[in-house]
Amino acid sequence: MALDELRREFDSSVIQIQWVTTAYVLAMTAVIPAIGWTVGRFGARTMWTAALAVFLVGSVERGRARPAQLSLLGIQGGQ
Repeated sequence: MALDELRREFDSSVIQIQWVTTAYVLAMTAVIPAIGWTVGRFGARTMWTAALAVFLVGSVERGRARPAQLSLLGIQGGQ
């Protein structure tokens, strides 16, 4: 089961992992209508390009961040 695998991998309780999946579902529920509206307003190609640009900027900034900055964001780096 996926929850058990995540629990073992991140050394967390089942309740903590369930909160992560619940937060993911809630975020997707909030974003999907907004994406539909923006695609209708600006077009699919424009939104695809914008999404790629945001992903690229985020990836570059994540690569440039120092470990102390990542801990402030709650992100754990590889060990």
